Amino acid sequence: MKNENQQKNPYIKQKILMFIFVCLMSTMLFCLVNIDISYGSEKENKEETTQVSSEEIIIAQLEGQADELGEENQKPEETTNQTQEQNTVNNSETSTNTTTGESNYYIKINNTANTVTIYKRDQNGKYTVPVKAMVCSTGSATPKSGTYKMDMKYKWHALFGNVYGQYCTRIVGNILFHSVPYLKNGDPSSLEYWEYDKLGTSASAGCIRLTVEDAKWIYTNCPKGTMVEFYSSSNPGPLGKPTAAKISSEESPYKNWDPTDPASNNPWKTKPNKNTSTNTQISTNTQKNEIKQENVNKNNTSENKQNISSNTQIETKPNTNTNNTIKEETNTTNNKNEMKENEIKVNETTTTNKNKENLTNQTKQKNASL
Repeated sequence: MKNENQQKNPYIKQKILMFIFVCLMSTMLFCLVNIDISYGSEKENKEETTQVSSEEIIIAQLEGQADELGEENQKPEETTNQTQEQNTVNNSETSTNTTTGESNYYIKINNTANTVTIYKRDQNGKYTVPVKAMVCSTGSATPKSGTYKMDMKYKWHALFGNVYGQYCTRIVGNILFHSVPYLKNGDPSSLEYWEYDKLGTSASAGCIRLTVEDAKWIYTNCPKGTMVEFYSSSNPGPLGKPTAAKISSEESPYKNWDPTDPASNNPWKTKPNKNTSTNTQISTNTQKNEIKQENVNKNNTSENKQNISSNTQIETKPNTNTNNTIKEETNTTNNKNEMKENEIKVNETTTTNKNKENLTNQTKQKNASL
């Protein structure tokens, strides 16, 4: 019996030792797994923090580049009516006067004639009264029809082809009102003058190019929500199609500036013998018409004065005419008197001739009786 128990005890001891060993190994493995998990989580947290910081750095860099490129649409401001605007541009400046609501104006774009006509309300509240016409340049991507609401505005904005536009107003999608492109952002002296000469023809990628003065007028006077209608017609519109100056033949710095740009440092303002009638707006034409009308009125007044003086001269000469009539009457009376005298003389001569004939007849009769 003792030998059998001795033989069984070593097996039991071995099983106990194996159980203890397995428990120890399992605990060690469990500890190692937990250490790896905690280490991995810490590593992931560190990577996330580094990624966030790197992303923040990239976003900051992009924002800085966007500010340098004039991407003002990242932080658009609600607009209020603006009376004065700085001539030097802050690249991060966003649009003004973009409040929504009913607009005083309605804009029609004639894709075929390359004209823009602005309408205001009539007495019935309908947009039927044309107030301004603008020459423009459309493009192949310009809508041929449809009506849209104007959206965001930008003082300067990046355009297709690594160029920039001034006084930009979004119509729909990538279609904007803007000036003729510039080579440098915020620099009004870097105008693409060869493109300026194309105003009035289809020359853009799809946007509506205008002179700076016209683009600024829409930017300032037409709020967000203003309706813009596209159509095509050979008839430019009720106010006709204005014209823009050709500046490619001008010397520098004039050809590098839009002649209608209201900036104080625009060299066109001090150009000797300048021809400032390059703006295509009807308002300037009306001013010219007013000046012409004043000149016409002056000429008319001078002509009226001359006519009045001549009339007074004519009125002061009735006596001469009456004298002439009196002379004519006296002449006629004298002539009549002369006629009468001549008739009397003729009668006298005829009577004397008759008497002579009678005498001769009587003498003949006496001689015959003798």
